[in-house]
Amino acid sequence: TILGCPVNNLALELSLADSEFRHEIDGIFARWRGAIAQKLRADIANDVLEDLDPEAFATFVIASYSGAVTQAKAGQTTDPLRACARQLAIHMRSRGSRPSRTRRSRS
Repeated sequence: TILGCPVNNLALELSLADSEFRHEIDGIFARWRGAIAQKLRADIANDVLEDLDPEAFATFVIASYSGAVTQAKAGQTTDPLRACARQLAIHMRSRGSRPSRTRRSRS
């Protein structure tokens, strides 16, 4: 049984009904986005990734995964989660540093 993401489930059901709850849920999503963006910024600084907008991509990751969880719950199948993970991995690999890329100086 796929029950979905507890945060997504609560956000969808209660965010409009309770402003304090909405604020707390928004804080959870902000922390998730912040953690992902922080890792992306570190990878960019270390030339692991090509430049991208870390905050926008973090939002994209959360939104993609949230949508995949919703579809998985609705269809009671992990297929959307697997497809989402594959596509995110493909996108991340395509953003990886190229061997011929000139390294930034670290002064």
